[in-house]
Amino acid sequence: MNGASIIIPVYNEEDIIVSNTNSLIKYLNSLGIVYEIILSGNGSTDKTDELGKQLTEQNSEVKALSTNEKGVGIAFKNAISEAKYEKIVSLDMDMTVNLSFVKRAIDLLDTHDIIIGSKIFGVQRRSFVRKLGSRVFVIIASMLLNLKFNDYSPSGKAYRKGVVQKYLNHTDNGTSYVIETIYKAFKDNYRIIQITIDCDDRRKSKFNLLHEGFYRYYHLFKLIFGSLSK
Repeated sequence: MNGASIIIPVYNEEDIIVSNTNSLIKYLNSLGIVYEIILSGNGSTDKTDELGKQLTEQNSEVKALSTNEKGVGIAFKNAISEAKYEKIVSLDMDMTVNLSFVKRAIDLLDTHDIIIGSKIFGVQRRSFVRKLGSRVFVIIASMLLNLKFNDYSPSGKAYRKGVVQKYLNHTDNGTSYVIETIYKAFKDNYRIIQITIDCDDRRKSKFNLLHEGFYRYYHLFKLIFGSLSK
């Protein structure tokens, strides 16, 4: 079936879920494509899930999922299992990535298996601390895993469903599912391309940045040692 599934993990997004989803719908309609938007909740404690259900009642293209389990990876996996299209585009509810990425990614999925949107060489409107932390992690990860890519955040990524499904049962439930999927797909010689994206990410992060840093490095080294032991 030709079309694209736009996946958005959501956690406590009651302030923006309606306005940003409607903005995304307007953009996708302007492209004249077949699509669905999957709002995949993971443990929200505010009105996010309720508003997600309202959006599904107002828009046939929107599907809202919810679970009590918290984790971006969980939300992504749940959405993949419900996605009806082969082309998958992953965004965040903040819409920090310029929406032009969506059209470019959908087109590139005709000839590639994974599209990596990279903020490093694009325009970044983010705090110095967040840019520095991401840059250091990317340099270390790329060196240790022998990867040539430089962005492993959940947003601004696109996948062919049949490819990403191969790895999801063996990836983490947090944000590390991204680098784990990319690394395994790269090792299996799938067609991966990286493109530049612009990012406006000035909203306060929902992650504890120190905790997220320890988490990412823990799973990075776990991935490395797991690969070495095989």
